[in-house]
Amino acid sequence: QDFRRRSSLGEPHVSSTLPRNRSLTCFEAHISSQSRRQRSLHYKPSLTKQSSESKLELPQLEEQESSWPRPSIKFETGKLMLRSLDFNALQFSADDLMLFVLEIFNEIGVVQNLSIDEERLKKFIKAARSCMRQNHYHNWAHAFDVVQTTYAFALQSGTMGKLSMLQKFALVVAALCHDLEHPGVSNQFLIARRHELAVRYNDRSVLENHHAFRAFQLMNDETQLLADLSKDDYFAFRAVVISCVLATDMAKHGDYVRQVKASLQDPEAAEDVLFECKLLIKCADISNVTKPFAVARLWAQRITRELFEQGDRERADGTPVTATCDRERQSPSALQRGFAAFIAIPYFETVEEYMPKLRGLSDRIRANAEQWADIDDEF
Repeated sequence: QDFRRRSSLGEPHVSSTLPRNRSLTCFEAHISSQSRRQRSLHYKPSLTKQSSESKLELPQLEEQESSWPRPSIKFETGKLMLRSLDFNALQFSADDLMLFVLEIFNEIGVVQNLSIDEERLKKFIKAARSCMRQNHYHNWAHAFDVVQTTYAFALQSGTMGKLSMLQKFALVVAALCHDLEHPGVSNQFLIARRHELAVRYNDRSVLENHHAFRAFQLMNDETQLLADLSKDDYFAFRAVVISCVLATDMAKHGDYVRQVKASLQDPEAAEDVLFECKLLIKCADISNVTKPFAVARLWAQRITRELFEQGDRERADGTPVTATCDRERQSPSALQRGFAAFIAIPYFETVEEYMPKLRGLSDRIRANAEQWADIDDEF
């Protein structure tokens, strides 16, 4: 139960004196990470209590009232924006985000058309929020943001119209649970420290496997959300949720790009609608760069703080510092430009070709990346 321990970590800190001329380009970061990976092959942590990191200091879990929340005065305005690609989750309270999740479930007709009890559904949403840690980025706001953006993408792309009611339910649940109990560090960080989760999942999609596992613990044991589903429906639902959550592992990012390109070249090899679901949740998971720049910048601040704190912990441990987490050699603006150029734009351009109704998203990313070129390294 180390994963439920409260953290002694301090307040977030981002260096205000990042060396402007020492920022790595994304290509340099790639080369740097490759060389570090080679060095790490020869790195063997001593099996002390601290370095084996079976025990990892973690941010606190979300805290909330026991009762179902009442809407704030902003709720009705936000409700009208739930299908929009410009929704800004950061301007609403954590309680309102819970209400928005329920609203999305109601809009797709879960309670009305499936054997899902609304009170159990509320209990499940509360439980999911309680399983989000107070990280800078991987927190309740991010979980909701992926739910809302997945919903908006599924509607705009036309995928939502192809899904059965059970599949719609599963897609939204996967988005809600895709980062449950995220510790604010990467899979590689856990693997390098021989953390119990890395050992449990054999170093493969460590966090994603844990997120899916916790999701079904919540649904089966803690809220009985799925108690009234038939056996066939339960396993069909489970397959979609697990597939979508595991798809968010960025280590598999290249595999999905290659699959899309193969489908485009050979129409007879086109993937099924589940593949579209996986593409959409992946889009939503990295969608901050598609938002209006003022919103995208807020999310960038959060992810940069989280990355740099991981790098600080690596440096303190004497382990190789991940290139994108190195505040001494990296800058926020360089991170954003590099992510856009090497990850986001190529991925969204490929998805837009596969799902033409999503065209325009890569243009948003490109425009944001151009604005980052003029941003000072200090937030």
